[in-house]
Amino acid sequence: MATAVTLWQKLIRNSQHGFDTLQPAQSRALLASHNGTIPGDLTFLVWLHLLRVVTFPEILMSKDPRNR
Repeated sequence: MATAVTLWQKLIRNSQHGFDTLQPAQSRALLASHNGTIPGDLTFLVWLHLLRVVTFPEILMSKDPRNR
């Protein structure tokens, strides 16, 4: 499930720009099946990430991209 959510978030973000380049078949299929509705709760993710950075500012200095 986490992988599917990640793919959807990247697809939605990238659908506004750069989707004119050749995309993998999976991305095209996900975009074609999307009904255009984006849940309002998705905006809470921004606040969760901000809260994480404020709580753990060392994340910004980490060399490991998995910690960002």
